[in-house]
Amino acid sequence: MSTPNHITHLIRIDHLCKDWCSKHSRSCAYFSSILNILTQRKDTSNFLFSSNNANSSKNFSCTNLIPSSSHKNLPFALQPQSLSLLIYKQSHEIEEILTAIHSTLEEFEEIINLMNGILNQSNKLVNPNQVFLSTNTSSSSPESPKNTNSISSTPPTTPTKSSKKKKSKQSPKKSKSTPPKKQTINLFDNFDNPVDIADIPIITSNYYIVRIVEMYEKELCYKKNLIFGGCLKIDHNDEENGINNIKLISERWAVQPYLLFEVEEEIFDRIKIWKRVKEFEAMK
Repeated sequence: MSTPNHITHLIRIDHLCKDWCSKHSRSCAYFSSILNILTQRKDTSNFLFSSNNANSSKNFSCTNLIPSSSHKNLPFALQPQSLSLLIYKQSHEIEEILTAIHSTLEEFEEIINLMNGILNQSNKLVNPNQVFLSTNTSSSSPESPKNTNSISSTPPTTPTKSSKKKKSKQSPKKSKSTPPKKQTINLFDNFDNPVDIADIPIITSNYYIVRIVEMYEKELCYKKNLIFGGCLKIDHNDEENGINNIKLISERWAVQPYLLFEVEEEIFDRIKIWKRVKEFEAMK
């Protein structure tokens, strides 16, 4: 049994939501890596600064680890040249992670574009019914002037004949109004019939897709503001302030305030029930 198009749209949306979740968890790991490297670079900078001023009269936290005579007595890894090279490598790693975060935003944009493509396909399943209703109303409107002209051209008749004509005019209008109801009734949820409880109508599928696309577009805009809105600042002269900024952004990034996971769980549950029911019907 082939899967209907509107059910396929929901399945694809569910896969894209899971793809977003995996990319988001990876991006959260990027922020934790930046925090670790910033903390290490701060300690390295403090150690380098204290080693360069070991012979001065100022007291630093690490001066007791460094001999006051010369840097040559230090191990190679603790010499100023090695420490400067280490700071350079740490800064390069931070730049690579920031580039990875920017590429993650681009991947999020690709997911949003795919969701919008599915939304357009879902709208095409709903819009033809609306066009069909509009064509019925437009087709019925030209008939009225023709009927009025025919009435005006005919000689006056008795009231009984005119009443029969009115009844004959009203009857086709009723017959025209009933077919759209029969076509659109399957678009909505029908929980009165137990057989239709597991079914997912086209309107319901379109509603879910609209909600998902709207949520993820807002979340992407929110994340872009966190990165490009001036909040992400790493000041080399003030390492402590830079670490605090990264902590704040990482916390806001991980929250995802615009995503309602209850909607995704509801979609997943309804797809799962629909598949089970169809499998059970196929076994009969």
